[in-house]
Amino acid sequence: YYNQRSASGEHTVANLRRRVPFIPFAIRNHTGCPLWFATVTTTPTRIILSSESQRKASHFHVSEWRQVHPEGELSFLIEEREKIRHKHTHELKIHQVVVKVAGWREVDPVSVDKVGTYFRQAKPEIDNTSGIFQEVPPARVVFDVSLEGSAKKVITVRSALMVHNCLEDPVDIKLEDTAPGVVREVGMMRIQPQSKQAVPLPNVMCKLQVRPVGWSLNWANKPIRWQHVLRPGELNNSMMHCSTPGGDQDLASYRFCVSVYRQKYPEDFATSKISSVSQAP
Repeated sequence: YYNQRSASGEHTVANLRRRVPFIPFAIRNHTGCPLWFATVTTTPTRIILSSESQRKASHFHVSEWRQVHPEGELSFLIEEREKIRHKHTHELKIHQVVVKVAGWREVDPVSVDKVGTYFRQAKPEIDNTSGIFQEVPPARVVFDVSLEGSAKKVITVRSALMVHNCLEDPVDIKLEDTAPGVVREVGMMRIQPQSKQAVPLPNVMCKLQVRPVGWSLNWANKPIRWQHVLRPGELNNSMMHCSTPGGDQDLASYRFCVSVYRQKYPEDFATSKISSVSQAP
């Protein structure tokens, strides 16, 4: 309570009880790129907004764009609290989030009122001011809406390619460029045992080289391949091994199984696979 004082007449920290405002939404950026997001409030009786021009021409409330850095998190409110007598209490509100990832155009709105996993197709941005043409493939952006605590909604934005490490050791995943005639490392991921991590959105089409950490081993005898798994629900298993430096490639010192599983996304896009690294029995 604010008016309580100590024996000396001064306010004390123990006596001050401040109410922390509850912020019901948070967004986490696991795309590996900066992203910007805005919120939209609509109703079931209106047409769901699906394009930038429709949103600008509509009378729905669209918030300002806010930036979230890679691996960053930002809490936010979708609509400000108003007095009950000033609100249309009989109308059901639908809360949506619009996201734009650096290098791609903004995607269609995603409702965040229900817990679940959703995805949107993102078209690449074309830079007409540059004389150099760089082809960027379309991207599938995944939204994981989860409940944290009793009421807070957390929206995790990521790519559609996940790596699960089911081994007892941490693993390093080296991301290599797949451009013709080019072999260069563009990124590195370290995944702890019994954990998972999304591949950065710009590196989804890269080669995935793997090796366990702390074993002084070469990279595996072949990269992880997932592009050949096309049917929803399809599962493909293969054996891989890592050998010691200077040793016989056939005498592997570390063997493991790679299991590639494609979730039930539509078949019209290639990057909707999820790969899992697990130890062979």
